[in-house]
Amino acid sequence: MERERASSIELVLDAAGEEAVRGEWAALEAAGLSSMGAHRSPSNRPHVTLLAAPGLPVPRLAPTLPIALRLGPPELLPGDGERRVLARPVERAEELLALRAAVVAALAAQEPGATWATWATDAREAAAAGDGSHPTLDRRDACADHAAAWLPHVTLAKRLRASELPRALRLLGGPIEAAAVGLRHWDPELARTTALAGP
Repeated sequence: MERERASSIELVLDAAGEEAVRGEWAALEAAGLSSMGAHRSPSNRPHVTLLAAPGLPVPRLAPTLPIALRLGPPELLPGDGERRVLARPVERAEELLALRAAVVAALAAQEPGATWATWATDAREAAAAGDGSHPTLDRRDACADHAAAWLPHVTLAKRLRASELPRALRLLGGPIEAAAVGLRHWDPELARTTALAGP
């Protein structure tokens, strides 16, 4: 039986931030390296995942945007194997943490019978199964109790060989100052995004 993939709540970037990240996607792809730019779906935009879990509903909230985001220097995310996720970690600023907490609170109010710990367990199992459904977050962090483990980031490549990291870094620049201007829900089962705020 196929395991349900994780839905997610994501922040999308302002025009300048998105252009900068897409430029890096293009540079990696042009060099023959793994790149998010290879995914041509219109829904494929640079983003920061706030939460993800199987069956995650669309939250009802009106967040205050924009908020400033600082995308740090590119690095490989923790993981095993030769192929890894290359991403820009996002500074855990107070506004970003507050927005994430508001999303968690809205979902908890909508789904009082849902068990966040169970969703977190399901997500861990999906990660262990290697389904690759949404590598842009730490799946251990599908509940508020795991906020300290959350690793906000913008993905540049999903399957970069560790040995290719030096070549990839030569193509990429320093930190990027951006802003989160939109919030969306991604449903991988329906391949559908739902805008919650902003563009």
